Amino acid sequence: MKSNRIILPLFVVALGICSVSCSDDDKKDEPGAGSATELPIPSSIVDGVRITEVPGVLDAEFNADGSIKAVNYDGEVYRFEYDGSRAASTGRKLARIVMTDTEGDTSWEAYDFRFNNKGFVESYTEVSEEKGYDWWEKSTLKINVSYNGQGQVSSMNVNARTEGYEDGDKYNESAKGKVNYSYSNGCLVKSEVKDREGTISYSFDYTDAPRNKYNLVTPHLASAIGFFSPVASIFAMTGYLGNSSSNLPTTMTYLYQDDEDTEKDVIKMSYEFDDRDRVTTINNFPAFGDVVTGSVAIYINYLD
Repeated sequence: MKSNRIILPLFVVALGICSVSCSDDDKKDEPGAGSATELPIPSSIVDGVRITEVPGVLDAEFNADGSIKAVNYDGEVYRFEYDGSRAASTGRKLARIVMTDTEGDTSWEAYDFRFNNKGFVESYTEVSEEKGYDWWEKSTLKINVSYNGQGQVSSMNVNARTEGYEDGDKYNESAKGKVNYSYSNGCLVKSEVKDREGTISYSFDYTDAPRNKYNLVTPHLASAIGFFSPVASIFAMTGYLGNSSSNLPTTMTYLYQDDEDTEKDVIKMSYEFDDRDRVTTINNFPAFGDVVTGSVAIYINYLD
């Protein structure tokens, strides 16, 4: 699986970067943490089946009321911080999600969450900062999510800004873009960002696909839904980014293409189930053309 933490620069390139100068108006648009909002239990959860662990990808810890306490995602720990008061119904009031890497060189937070009446996230802001000896960079994403009539993600509008300095030179760049999601017979078949600069896409095939009985967003589907943002991938796998595909995909194709380069990865998948028909293992078979180059097993554990 590809690391989501390195996607932002590539994503901004795909949207089309435009450089802007810093002004008083720009400063007025800087985001600030808003009030906390209730973190519900999303309606996408079927019979209480929630992913808690995908070794090497995600390890989620839940509070007794079902709200998320912390998630280890891609080797970094994202802590869910709540305000002091309890919400009236399903859970706690989420103030922000924070992450600081072990060396203190990278910090990240997300806030201003808004959820719809099904418990799916509609919007949020995330900010990441990285620093070195003679450089600093801050990236801000404002994300708005739309859903189709089946409660599946139909689009994400993203406003991105990157600012910083390197070798004494300051820069301030911004971009706007839209991730589109296409479905067929209730199954996600493609997610895509396309601009004059290039294309990033994930495509899925469902030949001989088993039924997705528990509405799981597998790591492969989460990669396609939230490839540009760690919190989007976390929310996807924990049910907060809508309903999943009605079947489990059997092939995933990742494609990045611009005027100078093309990168393509194909993974074929098969599944193993427990006696409750929950997916316990995803067998991955990376392929080059029709030639399988190896196999990797992904194991899934659940909140019981």
